Amino acid sequence: MKAYTIRDLSNASGLSRSTLLYYESIGLLKAEERSEAGYRLYSDKSITRLRQICTYRDAGVPLSEIARILESGGDDAKGTIFTKTLAALNQKACEIQKHQTQIAALLSRKTQQGTLLSRTDKDSAMVSITMFGLDRAIFEHIEQIITDHSRHKAILQMCGFADAEITRMHNILEHQ
Repeated sequence: MKAYTIRDLSNASGLSRSTLLYYESIGLLKAEERSEAGYRLYSDKSITRLRQICTYRDAGVPLSEIARILESGGDDAKGTIFTKTLAALNQKACEIQKHQTQIAALLSRKTQQGTLLSRTDKDSAMVSITMFGLDRAIFEHIEQIITDHSRHKAILQMCGFADAEITRMHNILEHQ
């Protein structure tokens, strides 16, 4: 058996030592043995398992669900968990769309001086956006989606917004 140290796993995966130790503490990853000096030693099997963990984690699957997938090994469990994860991600996407609507409304409101925020006044808009916990990259992404009305409309419809509400939002955005 080729033996790998935790440093080897860290280098191969890009994960920190503390993350790997955490995975071990919750039962996701296990050292097959210890060296004479007490170091954890992992096998090729561990590397394969770690790659699976990273793949599922990168797809948004919670660690507790990853553990269930790895324990069951069955496609039924995977299908159920992936469906549940996809639904949760869709819910998050809808929440982001609602934040987008709120931001659009903030951008269209009059400032205290009575003037409208312009699209080029990104610094002022960023103050409002920061209140929602969003960063500049997300703002720029939202701005791109907002300007593509057909894409924006499809996303808002998926989140349950009525056509009249979508039209009102687009009108607000066009009058900036």
